[in-house]
Amino acid sequence: MLETRDIGNAGGAESRTFLFWTVALAAFGTLISILAAIYTRPGNLLFDENYYYPLAREIVKGAYQDGYIIRPPLYTLLLAGIFKIFGVGFSPVLVLSSLLRGALVAGIAFVGRKYISPLAGLVAAFLIAIYPMLVFTYTRFVSEVLYIPLFVLSFWFLEQAARSGRIKDSLLAGGFSGAATLVRSTSLFLTFLVAIWIIVRKSPAGRFSRRNFGSGAVLVAAMLAVISPWTVRNAIVHRAMILVDNSSAYNLWLITSGKQVKDATEEWTSWGSQAERQRQGYAKWFEYVREHPAFHLKRMATVIPKLFDPLSQPDLYSLSMVKHRGIQTANVPLLRMLQVLIPALFWLVTVGGLVGLCMLERDATRRNLFLVTMIYFILLHAATLARPRFLLPINTLFAIYAGGLIAAGLSRLGLTRQGRP
Repeated sequence: MLETRDIGNAGGAESRTFLFWTVALAAFGTLISILAAIYTRPGNLLFDENYYYPLAREIVKGAYQDGYIIRPPLYTLLLAGIFKIFGVGFSPVLVLSSLLRGALVAGIAFVGRKYISPLAGLVAAFLIAIYPMLVFTYTRFVSEVLYIPLFVLSFWFLEQAARSGRIKDSLLAGGFSGAATLVRSTSLFLTFLVAIWIIVRKSPAGRFSRRNFGSGAVLVAAMLAVISPWTVRNAIVHRAMILVDNSSAYNLWLITSGKQVKDATEEWTSWGSQAERQRQGYAKWFEYVREHPAFHLKRMATVIPKLFDPLSQPDLYSLSMVKHRGIQTANVPLLRMLQVLIPALFWLVTVGGLVGLCMLERDATRRNLFLVTMIYFILLHAATLARPRFLLPINTLFAIYAGGLIAAGLSRLGLTRQGRP
């Protein structure tokens, strides 16, 4: 009895220690984001911010008028909710974004503990807390601010549904995937892909499983049920079948048009209604691909290296542009640190995550789901519109296995009390 009690006390102490460091790392990540927002955030709107921010202000006034394209609504509604409660301005949004990043750091710690070990979770949380591209993204008004935490949640439940095959888990996975889809439609196609993967997997007896088919069907049905109010809204307002958005039609036409964004947007808006824009966009893209069938394959060959080039997003170095008396000036020591930190952390998370996944993950279902998701993100964005920040959801997950690899190395060196993961 005494031995059992001692083991229980030791386990409780370890849990309290893990919780303490998780909270500390979440607070650290939140603080970094707040400081970056205060000292490096420019006072004007840039790129996609010019879509979300003005639309949120109009929602506060009582009108939801889509911009030049239809985008998923949840992030814009979040902005509008913040404006309604705290007033229109940058500061409330940036503080909430920083808190969301802190919650993401804590969430990664818990997922890492579940998948590998407590130490792996804490190392992964530290990597996410200091990851420059995440810090930069959470000082901007872009949908990834909300999408990344929802994506991690949806992946957690997708993994549980794939392993258990239970209807309850499939419902939860579909629900969270639907919520993520209402932030970025990337999760719409990912959910269909995962459902197909679940269905075609064979049972331990080597046969196709009716249970797998039911799990995949429930997953898709739950996701469609969550996004259906927005789909119905689009059907009523725009008189078209637009499940979530028509940005895919715009992006596919944009990359085949050879036009700059400004010129392409002017032509796009000249086509009239959102339904007509969607129809024209897909038609012009399909016509181009029919004449150049290898277009997307050739694009992959040129774009994939850019997706894996940590220096291909030079605006990350704006984190070294520090405000002083209202003027932004370059902080040279900070710039030099970022020139080392950005590529080092990128490759540590990317390569370390992949190696850690292959070496440490013994659950074949979880490992295969990671690989399916990774391949989907890379091929989707390499074949269409590519931005380094679009891989942030994958990098966030890969930090778990990079953390596991580091934790295993520390354990082998005898620098921790923890055994091998």
